[in-house]
Amino acid sequence: QYNSKDKILLIGEGNFSFARSLCENYLDEGAENLVATCYDTEQVLYEKYGDEAKDNIALVREFGGTVLFEVDGTDMPKEVKKNRYTKIVFNFPHAGLGIKDQDRNIVANQKLLNGFFDAAEPLLTTAAKDEIPANKSESRQVEENVVPDGEIHVTLKTCTPYNLWGVKSLVKAKGVLAVRGTAPFFADDFPGYEHRR
Repeated sequence: QYNSKDKILLIGEGNFSFARSLCENYLDEGAENLVATCYDTEQVLYEKYGDEAKDNIALVREFGGTVLFEVDGTDMPKEVKKNRYTKIVFNFPHAGLGIKDQDRNIVANQKLLNGFFDAAEPLLTTAAKDEIPANKSESRQVEENVVPDGEIHVTLKTCTPYNLWGVKSLVKAKGVLAVRGTAPFFADDFPGYEHRR
């Protein structure tokens, strides 16, 4: 699933316990290819999560990972855009707007996911769609011949309202992206991970 050879971008980390779990359980050769981000400022993050976040971040950095604050998953900063990733992960995304009206809540979260997919797709590693022609007289451009081969992982609860967000439909509407499949998320596969907002 994840290993040290992967170039991993984590979006929307809460207390960075998922990043820590990856480091301790999957990235046995180091986390130099891991970039873990959160939306909050460093100060706000520490106010929310205190020492647990500080400890998790310290461990991620000790493993060689990069930690970035104030990253909007719909508008990636230059520090994130300079790399290409084999796996971009957004666990339990939520717009967090406190909207009580379910329909408006669904639309707000679909907008978040659409923005995330738009921002993430160009950051995926690519592979040749067909063999790239050696003959320069061929009319095909190399740029037209490349497709993403990296993966975007989005983890959601399967209950209402999350199942009404229509994630598969959002992905299909993007054209370039495709749903390869769905799989259950087992927190036990990531010892130490704690879902946090």
